[in-house]
Amino acid sequence: MQKLEKKKKIYLMLSVMFSIFLPIGVVATIFGALGNVFLLVIGIILAGSGFYGATLMWSFYPTLLDKIKIIRQIESGILDLSVIASNLNIKVRKLIPMITSILNVYVFGYSFNKDRTSLILNEKIIEDVNGLKCKYCGATISKLDHHCSNCGAIIKN
Repeated sequence: MQKLEKKKKIYLMLSVMFSIFLPIGVVATIFGALGNVFLLVIGIILAGSGFYGATLMWSFYPTLLDKIKIIRQIESGILDLSVIASNLNIKVRKLIPMITSILNVYVFGYSFNKDRTSLILNEKIIEDVNGLKCKYCGATISKLDHHCSNCGAIIKN
């Protein structure tokens, strides 16, 4: 969860930064067109990166916020997909791929039931993960995580 909170702050800073690049780039382009070629080039680069970068970053940010909301609900014990979907005002069909991506990266030990209507705690996965050792540095992995806390290597199941 800390990874996502850090990523949220970075996405917000980048979104605001790229949003500021566009007007600054336009002004720099106008003043650069009056005779300063260096300012003209900087203005074009800032305007272009602001135009495309702000659009991309502001489109990534809400999906990241939805993932954080889903993880908070799962960690608080809400495992019924219809309840999670109604809390987020989205349809269950849209929620299933989001939860699948979250389960593979951020939340570990849960899986879907047979009907894909709720999440269940999979005890076998938890038992298997607690006994793992990193094949790169030999550190024991006690957290339910996909990364080694010692060397940062990705641990596959």
